[in-house]
Amino acid sequence: MRSIRSVVMVSLIMAMLPIVSLAASAADVWLPLTKTQIISQTVGSASIENLKVELVDAETLAKKTRSLEANETVWVALNSALAMVMVLAGKGENIHSIRVPVITLAERENLEGVFRLLSGLFKSIYPDWPEAQDWPKASLEAAWNMSSLVKKTMPTDPNDQIVKKRLHGITSATFGVPPDIVVYTITTRGACVPDVKQGNPFDRLIC
Repeated sequence: MRSIRSVVMVSLIMAMLPIVSLAASAADVWLPLTKTQIISQTVGSASIENLKVELVDAETLAKKTRSLEANETVWVALNSALAMVMVLAGKGENIHSIRVPVITLAERENLEGVFRLLSGLFKSIYPDWPEAQDWPKASLEAAWNMSSLVKKTMPTDPNDQIVKKRLHGITSATFGVPPDIVVYTITTRGACVPDVKQGNPFDRLIC
């Protein structure tokens, strides 16, 4: 009887292995652009000599992230000539999340340049969404209009101040503090979508 039970248990375990494998692979959902493509279209699109791409150290990741896997990496890409900074998370060339903070009090020429690059990025990530290129400015306006600083009252749901768009498994979210800063996020992971109920989204580096 014991040997029969053992055979049955082994059979059940073997039957479950493909399911476990599929579940693990399903978690690895990436954005349609590689790290190189994302950087080339944005912070690396001009004045390449001013481009810096740096790894975020483990201590900072421990303090500033909550939803990353142990084998994932976070990069900060910046270009002083473009007045643009970008944070990316993923594995190698595969990226699942992007965060772009934009200082909206910057010089108008620099700010417009950043918006043009962001418009191109959103259009590349959502090629079949006609309004994708308008998202940077449209979501900024919507987020700021919902801000408690503008409305002079706190919304019933604090997350109403974060404007979101989900399409093809990718969520873009915009939040900020008018008129100083706006933050854009793009992610394939629910845990990386900004959520005020999980803490101040400004406190997170990316996820």
